[in-house]
Amino acid sequence: MDPREVKWKGKFQDFFRVFQGEIKKTTVIGRKMLKASKTNGQLHDAYEELGNLFYHALKNNENIAEKAKVQDLVKTIDQCEDDLKQIEKEVRKIKLSSAPVDVSEQDIPEKSASTKNSSSDNDSKEK
Repeated sequence: MDPREVKWKGKFQDFFRVFQGEIKKTTVIGRKMLKASKTNGQLHDAYEELGNLFYHALKNNENIAEKAKVQDLVKTIDQCEDDLKQIEKEVRKIKLSSAPVDVSEQDIPEKSASTKNSSSDNDSKEK
């Protein structure tokens, strides 16, 4: 076999492996984003229901802070927000990884305050 042909086949196989890895990463990210979408819908519904309860309580001059339904909604909101943060961390880690991995159980370092500030500075400059 011609050495150029062997080299070409090797490059093609490398390209295919990289392509396959990117497809796997994209698929995992897509599943995470679907979960985030569902969680975001639950969060929206909980905020809406909580807002309606408070509106009617204020209108009727009631104190509802200790009602069980309000406490359940607050717990739901907290859980949804935590879930969304975790999904965001997992997606960020997948995007930064060189190979598809299950990151759902791995720790991900938080962005430092200086990184957050510089990105928000960049956002304001763009506006």
